[in-house]
Amino acid sequence: MKIYPEEFKEEIAKKHLMPGGKSISLLSRDVGVSEQSIRNWIYKYNNDTMNHNKSDFTLTKISDSEKLNILFESKTMPDDKKGIWLREKGLKTEHIKLWEEQLKDKLNDKDIKLREENKKLKEEVKSLQNELQRKEKALAEMSSLLMLKKNYRSLISGEED
Repeated sequence: MKIYPEEFKEEIAKKHLMPGGKSISLLSRDVGVSEQSIRNWIYKYNNDTMNHNKSDFTLTKISDSEKLNILFESKTMPDDKKGIWLREKGLKTEHIKLWEEQLKDKLNDKDIKLREENKKLKEEVKSLQNELQRKEKALAEMSSLLMLKKNYRSLISGEED
């Protein structure tokens, strides 16, 4: 069993995944590696388990909104026309699946962050309401004391008259 360097595996995965890329069977014949091995390398590349830098990979430069639009378009596309549509766009079904997972993860992460932020804000509101209630009681108490003081003075000044 021959062991290939990660850079080689990454290069083969890129050749398949790039727009208009080569098929797995063609790559297998070209480099003399089994199709299953190439599929495994592509899987590892897509799932970021290879040591590679995807910044030079052209499809990663597509914005999330563009990916979302492509996902919506792919979902509305009939299955018999999807292959042609993907080739015209220079995409593969792996891209669509990968982007769908990435967007789901981002939405899930955002949802978790929003829930945490909401929980913190609710706690802050409760704390502020408690503080306001405490200050209202203190103000009412102070107002009562001022009224008593005023009444006391008027009683004392009234007794002297």
